[in-house]
Amino acid sequence: MLVHYCVENIGDAPLTITVGGDYRGGTRSARFKVNVTDEQGNVMPDPAGGDFHMGGLGTAPRLANGERWCESLALMRYARIDRPGTYRIRVRHDLGWQNGKVPFGEMTVHLVQPTPAEAAGVLRDALDLAPPVFCNQVPFSPLRREDEVLEIAQEADLLVTAYSPLGRGAVLRNPVLREIGARHGKTAGQVALRWLIDQPNTCAIPKASSHARRSENLDIFDFALDDEERAQIDALGRVSGGA
Repeated sequence: MLVHYCVENIGDAPLTITVGGDYRGGTRSARFKVNVTDEQGNVMPDPAGGDFHMGGLGTAPRLANGERWCESLALMRYARIDRPGTYRIRVRHDLGWQNGKVPFGEMTVHLVQPTPAEAAGVLRDALDLAPPVFCNQVPFSPLRREDEVLEIAQEADLLVTAYSPLGRGAVLRNPVLREIGARHGKTAGQVALRWLIDQPNTCAIPKASSHARRSENLDIFDFALDDEERAQIDALGRVSGGA
């Protein structure tokens, strides 16, 4: 999702701004400040955790009357949004102005989660594009099945990446997964990840906030689920309605 930020000179005198010098070695332009809040006023977390960068080239555009300078920002590099809903987005840039009175842009967006059938339709349309699609990243966990997407992936030899494979924590609390894990000396999360990578053409990208959690996520290759356990897990997505 792109957010377009523009500054336009509506005065008679030329307007000089300074931009750039804030991106090398980072994941985004650090001089942009982006704030995203949901309907309850909660601020969406910063996925980068800070504005690290090692400089870069800068410019000083001089805008005549009616001229504008614009930049397109990848929103998900500034805020992590993982649920449908209505969000307020506010963007500003210092523009090199020392008095701190810089303009900001503000907008409201409504994000809708597609149905499984709609998601599969988008994937089929994307497969007709060039260059060909290699990977499709979708929310996918034992509590949120993606059977249609998996079917298309097998037909097209496409990789499916399971985003939010622990269902934003719901997987860790599921009694069925916890019971299966206890049999193997594993956590519910490890059982879920094992089930996911056993799916055809599928990999998973669980969030890990510590080295211990990363190690736990990787420690899933020394056990196997039997047919009965797979059937129990398969049934969760159909019963729960997703997470």
